Amino acid sequence: MAVVALLLYVGCYQFSFGPICWLMISEIFPLRKRGRGSSIAVLLNFGANAIVTFAFSPLQELLGAGILFYIFGGIAISSLFFIYFIVPET
Repeated sequence: MAVVALLLYVGCYQFSFGPICWLMISEIFPLRKRGRGSSIAVLLNFGANAIVTFAFSPLQELLGAGILFYIFGGIAISSLFFIYFIVPET
């Protein structure tokens, strides 16, 4: 059941929030600076993912799993509002 739930989560993420950062990266930079800008944006994206990954266990011990997932849920909801109001074309 856990594997099915994980696959369902990953599949739904790839249809919703997953492609938005890649779409924004490809559209936000002008053609002359797209290569360098995309490289820096992808580096920052993977860096932010690494920070979240490495900070998860210490934050879970400090705050507890429930509070931490509420924080992550709040971030997800605020990103939804950001995408809806600031980036409406995606």
